[in-house]
Amino acid sequence: MKTNDEIKQGRDTMEQQTGSATTATPLSAFPVDLVGMGKKHLQALFDAQSKLVDTLPALSREWMSCAQAERELSSELLAKLTAARTLPESARACQEWLSRRMDMFADETRMLLADTQKLVDVGAQLFAIEPPDSGNGAAPPEPRPAAETH
Repeated sequence: MKTNDEIKQGRDTMEQQTGSATTATPLSAFPVDLVGMGKKHLQALFDAQSKLVDTLPALSREWMSCAQAERELSSELLAKLTAARTLPESARACQEWLSRRMDMFADETRMLLADTQKLVDVGAQLFAIEPPDSGNGAAPPEPRPAAETH
């Protein structure tokens, strides 16, 4: 372990090599409770991650049930086509299958939009963790207006 004299000697050597002395930053420029702010942000990050981890298995179960329903619908179509004796019976089975499949497709589309919204909400929580207020009273910079293109 280095002694204080060795540390000072190393600092003096670095100052000589760089050609300038380093300036100390006043403590008033740093937030007082860095540890508390760090804990707060880590907790917010962990909360958002846990929501994401809780959301994904539920979404997976929903989509697996959709896949199961599609498999069952296809099995029913195959059974009806196998049992059909005439062309009109086969056409009726295909028409019924197509009608049910279109209903399922509409339901899956609504579910996809709802699931996407859930993921966007959770993702926004992950990325919307605001930096701590530095305590200097300065307002955050205002957004610049978008440049107009002609």
